Amino acid sequence: MFQSFFKYLIIAITSLSSVCLGSIDSSKEVRLKVHLSRIESKAKSERYWGGGTSLAIGVGLGVAALSTDKPKDATAYGIAGGVLGAAGLFSLLFPTEFETGPQEFEKLPNSPDSALKAKVAKGESILKGLSAKAKSRRVYGGIISIAAGGAYLGWYASDSSVDGRLYAGAILAGSGIASLLVQHWAESEWEEYHRWSKELAFSWDVMPLNSGALAVATWHL
Repeated sequence: MFQSFFKYLIIAITSLSSVCLGSIDSSKEVRLKVHLSRIESKAKSERYWGGGTSLAIGVGLGVAALSTDKPKDATAYGIAGGVLGAAGLFSLLFPTEFETGPQEFEKLPNSPDSALKAKVAKGESILKGLSAKAKSRRVYGGIISIAAGGAYLGWYASDSSVDGRLYAGAILAGSGIASLLVQHWAESEWEEYHRWSKELAFSWDVMPLNSGALAVATWHL
């Protein structure tokens, strides 16, 4: 009798554990979808606005290079304008992994449970990877911009009559400093998800009673 009772008790506990763990995976899938969707939306907006702005500034600097009667200023404006314009055009034409990664996650199947678990694992990998790439690009991009700005300012120091070098150097250095100081939103999304997932807790226990035992499962946020 007792062997039969404990047999069914173990089956009940195993089934309950599977249901709750499945529910956790479902919650993680929904949460990942929210974070990755926000990343995709922000990436698309940034690509259009940032690319358009860079292209506009590049064109403006190109016009300034053609309009000025100072050859040295024309060179400074032309180089900066060419770099910004090309970067802006490239950004407008080609989506980044911050858009394609979330789209890849969205296409993954979530049924049966094994597919859902694999989708959650893939989503966590994508979200963490995007955060790492964002941080790496932010830091290295900031350092490169500061170095380029410093080069322009040093170029200006060698001949302070060329104002274009001063302006270009200040813009590049300023953008580099901002890049180092301001966290990318992909980093924030991963930190928010990681903090939430660590707060997930699932536990189960068997409480002995006078006439048997009670299986208790706890799942809380």
